[in-house]
Amino acid sequence: MTTSLITQDSHISLANLSDGKYKIILDEAWYHEQPKFKSGNRHWYEMIPCTNGGLIYLYCDKERLLALVTSQVIGKRVLRSVRKAKVRLKARHEIEILFPAEALHQVAEIAGARHKRQSLTYEQRANLIEAGKATQFLSKNPGV
Repeated sequence: MTTSLITQDSHISLANLSDGKYKIILDEAWYHEQPKFKSGNRHWYEMIPCTNGGLIYLYCDKERLLALVTSQVIGKRVLRSVRKAKVRLKARHEIEILFPAEALHQVAEIAGARHKRQSLTYEQRANLIEAGKATQFLSKNPGV
């Protein structure tokens, strides 16, 4: 991995860690914070959504730890696969697991992290438009 794991402010950023592979969302609180509190703190609001409502987020930037909140089933898979993963909190249906930042890609694949949308090239877009022209105005119901 050629991308640095740390931003200029010496904080771990999920956007940098994921190399643009996974979808990054921001915590809802980010949109309501005052501008003076936002500067240099975006990394605390970044999250990667996973299947079954799971989330990967920054837990501790000094120790370079990330956290995964997910279902018990997926959590057990992560604990079996990632050596340095440990349980932080266990509830009836959910589990919170801490893991080192270097294991992000491994944990994300197990947890089913959402990937970023791939943008189409102009050539791909033109091919899709051309392929759709044949059926563009045909009725969906052949009886009408």
